[in-house]
Amino acid sequence: MLTVLTILQVIACVMLVGFILLQPAKNSGSAFGPSEQSLTGNSAGTSAPFKLTMMAAAFLAISSLFMSWSRINDSKTSVVDGLSDELSQMPLNPDVAPAVPPSPESLPTQPEGDSKN
Repeated sequence: MLTVLTILQVIACVMLVGFILLQPAKNSGSAFGPSEQSLTGNSAGTSAPFKLTMMAAAFLAISSLFMSWSRINDSKTSVVDGLSDELSQMPLNPDVAPAVPPSPESLPTQPEGDSKN
């Protein structure tokens, strides 16, 4: 069921991109003023590409909510629930010594004659 819905979502995404690209530009007037179409109130809001875009967007929104809801209901456990079991089964390695900062005597020193100051 979720596989079919995922395939339909991919198809709807590709169609949505196509529908958006098919829509006419709203700013088809000059750069300094509105076009005649916007002055008369005729808008392309009821065109077929606009309706198809809205239907594809609605399908994507509803199917995404359904898929996330079904995944939440499928798994009632948390990701960190099994973490404590895995950590308790990890072996400790006593052969590795803990990190110790170096002593001041082992740090390299600057020769007295090579001062850059």
